[in-house]
Amino acid sequence: MSLSIDAWKSQTKDSLPASMYELVVTPPGGNGDQILIRTETASMPGIAFSSVDNFSPYGNGLIYNIPYKYNPQEVSMMHTVDEEAEIYQTYRNWANKIVDLDGADAFSAKFLFDYVVDMDLNVYKRHNKTKVKTIKFIEAFPIVVEPIQLGWGQHDEIAKFSVNYRFTRFTVS
Repeated sequence: MSLSIDAWKSQTKDSLPASMYELVVTPPGGNGDQILIRTETASMPGIAFSSVDNFSPYGNGLIYNIPYKYNPQEVSMMHTVDEEAEIYQTYRNWANKIVDLDGADAFSAKFLFDYVVDMDLNVYKRHNKTKVKTIKFIEAFPIVVEPIQLGWGQHDEIAKFSVNYRFTRFTVS
């Protein structure tokens, strides 16, 4: 039985492009508006488990590694900075909601639910730009906001910064 190129093409679906996505966030402490963050690189979350390793139910014989809990993996994203550096201010304000950066509060660390938000990473098809999936990061917050590198020799480059996010769970829809 021979397979024609047309038959093969009709059975094969297009691949998901790694360059068609957007990040939508409603930062805490703002006016409640969602913002579309210019994101140069993003990570879809992986899945990892905490496990009991080298478990032998009968003391000897076969050894098992048994997963017992989901362990959310940190994701990293590279964001570009807008002309007025408002996104930089937004992340500083968000960080100040996590731990008092100004030293004005007697208690430095804040409550988790005062700074976590849900974030949507929308992924699109290549050709018609239809949304294929939304990855919702539930109870997400930045754990690291990297410095923005500036330099006189970078006159044609866009300022950007990397953010590592943690979250409690995620959904894919």
